[in-house]
Amino acid sequence: MLQELNANAAQLAAGVNVFGTAMFDQLAPQAAPGEADGLLLSPFSIAQALTMLANGAEPGGESYQQVLGAMGATGLDLEDFNSLLSELTADLVKPPQDTAGKPGLRVDVANSGWLKQGLVWQPDYASALATFYNASLETLTSAKAVNDWVSEATQGKITQVVDDATVREATLLLVNAIYFKGSWDSQFMKEATKPLPFTKMDGSKQQTPMMRQQLEFGGTVATLSADVGDSVVACQAIKLPFEGRTYSGVFAMPAGNVSVVDGQLELEAEPAPVPYADALSACRKALSATLLPADSDGSVFVDVQNPINLFVPRFEIEFSAALNDALQALNITAPFAGGDLTQMAQDADGNPVTDLDVSSVVHKVYEKIDETGAEAAAVTAVIVGTSAPGGPILPPLEYNFDRPFIFDIVHEASGLELFTGEIYVPEKAGASA
Repeated sequence: MLQELNANAAQLAAGVNVFGTAMFDQLAPQAAPGEADGLLLSPFSIAQALTMLANGAEPGGESYQQVLGAMGATGLDLEDFNSLLSELTADLVKPPQDTAGKPGLRVDVANSGWLKQGLVWQPDYASALATFYNASLETLTSAKAVNDWVSEATQGKITQVVDDATVREATLLLVNAIYFKGSWDSQFMKEATKPLPFTKMDGSKQQTPMMRQQLEFGGTVATLSADVGDSVVACQAIKLPFEGRTYSGVFAMPAGNVSVVDGQLELEAEPAPVPYADALSACRKALSATLLPADSDGSVFVDVQNPINLFVPRFEIEFSAALNDALQALNITAPFAGGDLTQMAQDADGNPVTDLDVSSVVHKVYEKIDETGAEAAAVTAVIVGTSAPGGPILPPLEYNFDRPFIFDIVHEASGLELFTGEIYVPEKAGASA
């Protein structure tokens, strides 16, 4: 049974989801659906790294206000915000209670701060990072040390986030890492996986290992409505719980017939067809906007008793991006200009370092889906330098994700999207599992 989350922490989760949707829209041009395998984000990882940064800004200053405003937390004082984020983090990593003896579920959230030799952390800042973010505070000596920490925190799924040149130029780094591994509550049988056609964004088809299972007693599904210009598209979504049922994998895609027009997939819609890529984006936003804590009224997801024939392609995808332009487009500009990041570091004589600014924010994500479950990892690095059952037989439903789709990993108690993504090209048939 899910424990009820503090209403304010759940509201913070909703704010992080909104921030993630805005970031996704900004980054979409970097992962053109016809050219990349997918676009993946962990909004919570980005939020953790940025809010560690906000703790080092002048209280109430521009950097502080811009970062908290992006999370929908305008008006909260720093200690209240840190407490809420700490509570939400604790709930995210809490192990389920009913998975004894099973592979179950693992969620790790790790933070670290790295400061170059000759400087020390300001005491209040070091205390906040340790107390609310459980951050390890290290000396910045080499890229290898940072990357080794990242690799250990992500179980080897992400092995590099900085290089030697970055470390030479940096005064300090703030790094968040998230690792997720969950077994499906109802696993797919490997022998049921067969090569089947998957339609890509340009209308071409590839054979992909398509996992299949029949959910004989139904499942949790939703039909959403999304606007694309003057047209309205229907989006079908299904939740697959992980063992322990504190997290679910959510698959979604636009429903309806597709055709190929001028080398691009197009979706039938009323009153006029729309580009499939636009419909997929609209469905992703609609899905994110409807994710609510599990104990909330008004959820669009419903339990159906109909048998469900489910087809999901295997995939293993990595995505990385520099977030500077996207963050500044969302009005997080002050940290890059510098001037108010004065609460972070000091010299050996206790004089605050006042000429710090953010030179780069880097985000990397890994996701894998197979018959047993899902594995995902994310890293965000903020690089700071100096200026410079029963009843009648019901007809079966079919959820066949045989074209680009949305996949989210969602924390049920809060509705937080720990990971969110659009999958454009899954695994090719014949590739090793």
